[in-house]
Amino acid sequence: MLLELLGFWPRIEKLPPRDAYEGAKRGEVVIVDVRTPGEWANTGCPRGSHRITLKDAKLIDSVRGLLAQKPEAIVALSCLSGHRAKSAARKLKKSGIENLRIVEGGIIGWRKSGLPVDS
Repeated sequence: MLLELLGFWPRIEKLPPRDAYEGAKRGEVVIVDVRTPGEWANTGCPRGSHRITLKDAKLIDSVRGLLAQKPEAIVALSCLSGHRAKSAARKLKKSGIENLRIVEGGIIGWRKSGLPVDS
């Protein structure tokens, strides 16, 4: 947080889970879950999300591919609670990808909001 305040890391806005879900249904938001396959299996993923792990060497190219279909879309990154999504956002922003958000509370916040998940 201090590094964000000092400008060393970009500050990435949060997006409430319901806004991410509704935006995805309208085609305005692309949700990317950056957790591991084991986590996806245990908790499910936000409905309609794309599963690309944080450690995937093709993370940047994969997100660029998703944006090629919807260049004006917001990329909403999700993980368990938000930490890995921030890391993914920093990596994507550094590569020149803009319009990034963190799904507030990750899959925990998503499920608490009563939103649907894909198994």
